Amino acid sequence: MICYFLICTFLSYIIPYKLAIFITRRIADVLYFTFYSKRRNIVFKNLRTVIKRDLSSRELYRLAIETYENFAIFVYEFLILPSIYKKNILKFLVPVNIDRMQKPSFVLTAHLGNWEWGASMLAELGFHPTVIALRHPQKSLTGYFTRRRMFAGMDVVYLGEDMKKVVNTLREGNVVATLGDRDYTGNYKVVRFMDRKIGIPHSIFEFAYRFKIPIIPAFCVKENNKYGVYFEEAIDPISKDNAINKWIGVLEKYVRRYPTQWYIFDNIWKE
Repeated sequence: MICYFLICTFLSYIIPYKLAIFITRRIADVLYFTFYSKRRNIVFKNLRTVIKRDLSSRELYRLAIETYENFAIFVYEFLILPSIYKKNILKFLVPVNIDRMQKPSFVLTAHLGNWEWGASMLAELGFHPTVIALRHPQKSLTGYFTRRRMFAGMDVVYLGEDMKKVVNTLREGNVVATLGDRDYTGNYKVVRFMDRKIGIPHSIFEFAYRFKIPIIPAFCVKENNKYGVYFEEAIDPISKDNAINKWIGVLEKYVRRYPTQWYIFDNIWKE
C-alpha cells in the first residue's frame, strides 16, 4: 500500500490542481459503485440520522456520492499538504474567531472537513500543535503519515504511546489537537448524539479536567472552494461530563451543517 501512496503523491505534484480534483472525484465515483459499495448503507444511515427530514432515494444517492467525493478530495489534499504549507497555507484557509484560541489548550475537532489542513494552519500561526493520531497497521504507512504531518509543522503522538509528550507540550504553553467524534481504543463514554447512542473517547476530557486545560472546538470545513476554520468558545472543563455535553452540542451543530463533509464509513452507533 505504501507504493500506492508514493505513486499518488508523485502524481499529485505534477497534475494541475483543477484537473487533479476532477480525476479525484471520478475515482470516488468508481469506488462508490465497486470496492467501497458495501459502505454505502452506512453512509445512507448516517445521512438519515444527521438530516432531520425525509430524504428521497435520489437525494440520498446524491448526498452519498458527494460524501465519497469530498472524502477523496480530502485524501488528495493530504498528499499535497507539505507543498501547500510551504506556499503559506493561509492563502487557502480563512480563520474565523481565531482570537478564541488559547495557549495552552486542547483543540478538539472531528472527522469533518479537512482537519489536517486545520492543524497545519495552527502551526503557521505559531501554536506549535502536537496532534494525537491513530497508528496505521502498516509501519511504513505510519511513517509516511508522520513525515507529511511534520513537514506541515505538526508534532505527532500516536494512540497507545506514552503521553509525556502531550504533557510537555501543554507545559510549554502549546496546543494539543485531536479528533473527538469516534473511539478507536475501547475506552469511551456512551452519550446521546443526534438522538442516538455513540461512544465518545473521554481520555481527552479527563486530561483537560485534571490539568485544568481549556478545550477549544474547531472545524476546518470547505465553503465555496475555500476552507473556513471556525473556532468556538472555549469549554471550561469544570467536570468531565459537563465538558463532554458541551462538546456534543457543538459537534452536532457542525455535522448537521456540513453532513457531506463528515467522513464516517463505519458503524459507530452503540445500539
